[in-house]
Amino acid sequence: MSTFCHLPLCLAFLLACLPPVCGPSDGAKGIIRCRDYLAMDNRARTPMVIWLVNERPPSSAREWTDFNEAELVLTPILTQLCHQQPDAPLRSLRSELISYQQVHSLN
Repeated sequence: MSTFCHLPLCLAFLLACLPPVCGPSDGAKGIIRCRDYLAMDNRARTPMVIWLVNERPPSSAREWTDFNEAELVLTPILTQLCHQQPDAPLRSLRSELISYQQVHSLN
């Protein structure tokens, strides 16, 4: 048998033995903590900030945060907050980001 025939079997075994790479670190579904955010690739942090800030109740007015504001201003702020509180759920810092955004008239 050639090496290519054994390759899928080896890959399947390797993937079965590896620990999960993504997902919440505390095992609770849907809860992203700051330590999970800090473990992300830097390029994935800005989309996470956009999701966090733009997630509003249906009854509230829709004011969307643009990518440049999120990348240049809000992502560094959230990163700093997460370094200070690594065990905090990401959604608990949402109000701080929005208040910073409103105080500094970024939106």
